[in-house]
Amino acid sequence: MNINLKQLEAFCALVEYKNFTKASEALFLSQSTISSHIYAMEKEIGVQLASRNYRRKIEITAEGEKVYQYATQILRTCKELEEAFSGKEGEILAAASTIPAQYVLPGLMAQFLKENFNIHFSLEKGDSMAVMEMLKQRKARIGFLGTKEGDGSLQFQVYCRDYLVLVTPNTEKYRCLQSQKKLGRELLMEPLILRTQTSGTMKEFERYLKEQEIEEQDLNVVARINDPETIKNAVISGIGVTVMSNLAVRDEVAEGRLLKFELNQKRFSRYIYTAYLKETRLTDLEKRFIEPARPENWQ
Repeated sequence: MNINLKQLEAFCALVEYKNFTKASEALFLSQSTISSHIYAMEKEIGVQLASRNYRRKIEITAEGEKVYQYATQILRTCKELEEAFSGKEGEILAAASTIPAQYVLPGLMAQFLKENFNIHFSLEKGDSMAVMEMLKQRKARIGFLGTKEGDGSLQFQVYCRDYLVLVTPNTEKYRCLQSQKKLGRELLMEPLILRTQTSGTMKEFERYLKEQEIEEQDLNVVARINDPETIKNAVISGIGVTVMSNLAVRDEVAEGRLLKFELNQKRFSRYIYTAYLKETRLTDLEKRFIEPARPENWQ
């Protein structure tokens, strides 16, 4: 096929922006040039890749979505080839769910930049389900997330271990319960603030409830909030208690703003995973970046 990289870039920009004006601005090309590239690709491949609906919005056809998957892979491979012989270390294109993004990646990135020069990071954030989707759509090369599931297209490996704890405000009531060596499991019927259903923390908490034979509908859930920082502030304000990653509450517990209770006598471990598409050929740089943390650094 007589298709060039400029045409692939134009088509990928149109898919990602769903707008000819924004695609042309992103590539510093005219709209007519973008249109010409798309038309040339459609003529060469023999299928329609995009169309305008009755509201004149851009819609990508099923064939166009399939071509987009190949196009992004080709462009990424060409970029890897350029980086391999340019003398530059290159870019790490990552996506992370909330807990890794806020409490794992900053330290990891800082340390990695000290040891590796001439690189930069591009980091997207979402919940665990969103991270898996970004990997499948090739919007990110590697992901960090707090749960693993899916259709088998992703390769997972453990990065580090974390564990879930029940967290309460630092009030006389809970200080008394803590002095009595109460477990978090015994406090689950308190007013409870939970993460949204698609978060890795919530997936792991659902696994815990199943193991303990506790029905979620029996809990006194007073709020569902996606952001851990907002949840912590809600707990500090006395709205309720929560179950959260230990990584997320270390500072507040150390400062005395929150109290934490182990869920059971034995910690309920969860893991932070790295993930990537099984068909992805990781660069040496990416392989070094996702090397599992040493056990002594695990939580």
